[in-house]
Amino acid sequence: MPKSIDCDIHPALASVKELIPFLDPYWREMEESRGTNALYMSSYPPAMPLSAGLGWKTGDPLPGADVEAVRRQVLDVGGCDAAICNLLSGAAMVANPYYAAALCRAMNDWLAETWLAQDRRFRGSLVVSINNVPAAVEEIERRAGDYRFVQVLLYLGGETPLGRMQFWPIYEAAEKADFTIGIHPGTAYRHAPTPTGWPSFRAEDYANIPSAFESQLMSLISEGVFQKFPKLRVVLLESGVTWLPVFMWRYAKLWRGTRRETPWLDRSPEEIIRQQVFASLAPVDAADPARGIEQLCEAAGSDGMWLYASDHPHWQFDDPDPFRGLSSSLREKFATENPCSAYPRIARILNV
Repeated sequence: MPKSIDCDIHPALASVKELIPFLDPYWREMEESRGTNALYMSSYPPAMPLSAGLGWKTGDPLPGADVEAVRRQVLDVGGCDAAICNLLSGAAMVANPYYAAALCRAMNDWLAETWLAQDRRFRGSLVVSINNVPAAVEEIERRAGDYRFVQVLLYLGGETPLGRMQFWPIYEAAEKADFTIGIHPGTAYRHAPTPTGWPSFRAEDYANIPSAFESQLMSLISEGVFQKFPKLRVVLLESGVTWLPVFMWRYAKLWRGTRRETPWLDRSPEEIIRQQVFASLAPVDAADPARGIEQLCEAAGSDGMWLYASDHPHWQFDDPDPFRGLSSSLREKFATENPCSAYPRIARILNV
């Protein structure tokens, strides 16, 4: 069995110029004529203190841009046998669907050559744009035979809830190729990020993330995604997690009173979540993370849903050991057993 699988690290693309060699001639010319200098997401500005912590700053243009530094900090010092690279980029949010697809394809090729080829312990998430579903499906199929990629990365904020049928071809392609769907905070801000309108401060936006995860999870369940794709696995990345047990109880209670609206649901939302939904444990919204995680398992009725993640290089905790105080059995569960259940492609290549 591997020692540890880190389910969420963030390599950085320092400059759009790095993508030029991976674009076809037409888009290479278009990119050069447009002069795009960055693909940062405004929902995660690189200069924000959250973007780097625990001595993980390396003096690069962006935290996480130095492959060797990340290899040393996550894989060697961190003792991980595998780390899943989730590349956060505005490419997937571009409104032009053709440009978005070209950028996403180039970023996946860049990640494969610049990171995954440098160390077999790195694993990748495919960046796709939900503004171009056919191209997203094509990208999933193109990389289906490359088991270095284990996940399809979608962003939390959008114009339409992720459970809607227009996105089902993505889930169908992912299920067929054993890709996991990862949902990560990020938005193009085409709509207000809170249900009550536009906030004034970044802190309000960031604190609202759990409610957005609730909305997307409700959409996936209510629309019948997990019934249509029974082998599909969904991972909630950087959601805060401690909200989930209360959400499970409340949504199941309300579903029982309104279940005639969704006759296709063959089991309670709580059961669906325990069987097909996972969540990364960074950050843990609890004053005492170890105690909070124990309470989380008890309240959710499961210790099989939670995944170890450092969230490198983001600053989510001060203690180098975020699981200090947890039993060795829970540590192994979160770092090895659960990730292998959540990511069948990573389990296959690690032979576990």
